[in-house]
Amino acid sequence: MPPVVSLALMLHYRKRVEVIKREEGWKAERDEAVALIGFEEAPVPPSLAWNVVYVPIVLITLAIGLALYPSAPDMVPTHFDFAGNVNQWTPKGPALIAFPLLFEVFMAACFIFSHWMTIRSKKDIDPARPAISAYAYGAFARAECILLLVGGSVLTAVLGFVMILMMTEVLSLFVTMALIFATTVIFVGATIAVSIVYGQSGSRLIKRLEENGDIIADNDEHWKAGIFYWNKDDASLVLPKRFGVGWTMNWARPATWVIVGGFALVSIAFVVACLLLM
Repeated sequence: MPPVVSLALMLHYRKRVEVIKREEGWKAERDEAVALIGFEEAPVPPSLAWNVVYVPIVLITLAIGLALYPSAPDMVPTHFDFAGNVNQWTPKGPALIAFPLLFEVFMAACFIFSHWMTIRSKKDIDPARPAISAYAYGAFARAECILLLVGGSVLTAVLGFVMILMMTEVLSLFVTMALIFATTVIFVGATIAVSIVYGQSGSRLIKRLEENGDIIADNDEHWKAGIFYWNKDDASLVLPKRFGVGWTMNWARPATWVIVGGFALVSIAFVVACLLLM
């Protein structure tokens, strides 16, 4: 519900801004771009190589599963009603170990893809203040990547560990859900904190004082419904969102459709694999 309300408010106020811009004649007389080369002071996000942290997580989960498998019950609980009572059981088998591992791999893939998007994104640099905005964006991107690495690995590990411990009846359903809920709340809270401290593209780190009344760039026409970026002339594949905090993709680029389609196929394969294992 909150996302729907947020989107509705965005569309409402976007329409009002468009009307005001037409009435006041606000239009960019030029479309400026800037490239900053050799600015070593700008913070740099951690590289994708750090995602190797997911390898030991998966291996530890595998070790836990192999260690607990002999003592696991012959019938494994796999579904519960709202009261916490088991209403579906599955005979003990390879799925007992395979399902948590598959879940962790899928989670890792999602976080690594988000990390890749952040690193490959078009930099949101203000032509009027290139150095300051580059530094702010770099700090924002670095904070987001660190959050993805730390929060993503912890969340993935907790979900995988407690899942296999619950199915082997080492942990009760109540303890399992409490651990998952606590970890998720901490991760969401950290995400909100980064958004508040840094702002989208680091906008809260600096005070962008306008030196004149000129509009440097006006790309309203490229943001369909305010959230979908479509610009065939922009070589960027990934760029910061205009609404909210985070990144989006340039839907005018064929590579975007290939990536999204591939990720959709991976997600479908994950769901099918889970159904087969269950």
